[in-house]
Amino acid sequence: AECVFKYLGLKWYGKGNFTNGSKVLMDYFKAHHLETSGIRIVDGCGLSRMNKMTSDFTCRFLYELSKTSYYKDFLKTMAVAGRSGTARKLLANVPLNGRLVYVKSGTMDGIKAFCGYVVSPKGDHLCYCIMSNDHECSNSVISKQLEQVLLKIAQLK
Repeated sequence: AECVFKYLGLKWYGKGNFTNGSKVLMDYFKAHHLETSGIRIVDGCGLSRMNKMTSDFTCRFLYELSKTSYYKDFLKTMAVAGRSGTARKLLANVPLNGRLVYVKSGTMDGIKAFCGYVVSPKGDHLCYCIMSNDHECSNSVISKQLEQVLLKIAQLK
């Protein structure tokens, strides 16, 4: 992710560094009419505590991605709850009534997040983003709580 981030900076601004990679992303967001106040991206992997993101922005970004020609390719990069990747154990053995829950998760000390799409059997796509910041319990405890929220979202009719 870091290499791609810096490559974007090189490709668009002539120098591959974090500052230019961030500029490319902010330019993309603005070109897609995404409000970026309160958003800060300083690295490509998302592990800097200097990064700032909101669940509202993340959902709007995911919605914009869902309208692109590369959306299906993007979905292939995400884990599927109960089935694959880092979400293999998430919502495992839970009846989702034919829904697929695509998940990108993020974890740091005191931070846990799930975002992605719930796809209904009819093919409707619902964006979601659930974040917890500065929680005082363990990440395993907060993960179970966020999983229950995600289950409620996945079961919406």
